[in-house]
Amino acid sequence: MKNIINYMFVICLGFVLAACSNDTIDTYQGNDNVYYTWSVEGLYVNRLYVYPDSLGFTFAYKEAAVTDSIFKLPVTVQGQVLDRDRTLKVSVNPESTAKEGVHFDLPESIKFGANLTTDSIPITFHRTPEMKSETFTLVLDLEENEDFRIEMNDKLEDEFTGEMRSYTSFKLSVNDILKQPTFWHEGFLGVFTKKKLFLISELLGISTDHYNTIVPYSDLQFHAQFMKRYLNDKKAAGETVYEDDGTEMTMGIYA
Repeated sequence: MKNIINYMFVICLGFVLAACSNDTIDTYQGNDNVYYTWSVEGLYVNRLYVYPDSLGFTFAYKEAAVTDSIFKLPVTVQGQVLDRDRTLKVSVNPESTAKEGVHFDLPESIKFGANLTTDSIPITFHRTPEMKSETFTLVLDLEENEDFRIEMNDKLEDEFTGEMRSYTSFKLSVNDILKQPTFWHEGFLGVFTKKKLFLISELLGISTDHYNTIVPYSDLQFHAQFMKRYLNDKKAAGETVYEDDGTEMTMGIYA
């Protein structure tokens, strides 16, 4: 019985090898699909994963001398990774209120790099005076071309409101309006002002948008105590630091 089984195995193996030697296995030859990375794979924000198809961008936390800033919007390929550059095609959705050449610019040709699964669309935003009081929107739609297909369907996020999440259309809002950062704690840092924020950033070597992410209480306490000591020293030296409205700069009650 054992010999019969071995004999049958050899015969079957022969058929398999013969089939492999005579037939060529077809490989995928179609165009690959692309989608906006964050909408599908998520973005880690404040210890949580979110799946946005829109984001905000502001010049408010940048120095006054900064007039342009490049925002890189990631795009991912679903399909083959090739050893050559490919071209991404995008269009500006008519719903956009930002004007090309005024509020933003895109490259003449947008390349998706060789040997990459994810690349990005570089958007150059221009700081304009009206951004101090008005928010502009830029909606970029991925388009099909000879290199890529656009086949990801939108996802229904809320059945009650009908809200959809798009994988192929992304909305960016841009302004120069300074708002109190999400995690600015008045108990430690006192009343929020732009002058105080930029002074803290300069003295502590942290970014001006540092308080838009979760900050541990121990860090807040250190920042507050450091700044209070600095302000007290300046006052003792006859160089009191004042806010733009003429009031003395102070820290919070927990400093």
